Amino acid sequence: MRKDREGNPVWVVGVSIRQLEKRRADVLEIAVSGEPSGITEGSRVAVVDLVATVWEIDGRRGVSYRASAVRPESAAPASGGPAGRGKAASGGDA
Repeated sequence: MRKDREGNPVWVVGVSIRQLEKRRADVLEIAVSGEPSGITEGSRVAVVDLVATVWEIDGRRGVSYRASAVRPESAAPASGGPAGRGKAASGGDA
């Protein structure tokens, strides 16, 4: 198992995202330190401090995602920003 700089295990959470006007869904694999709790398949979640990093190694390229936490939506603190900022959905109409 991978570990972060502090030695905590890194977990990967698959989050399904669908834009309102499109039928196609994308899945982001988001790395978080420590085991996420309270998340079940198909539940709405809040992604906290999401960072996307573009990478390229030996001619391959992609984007990796990391967050400080992925929590059940009801457990997430309210954001001071625009509605929906920092949130993603697993399933549903997000």
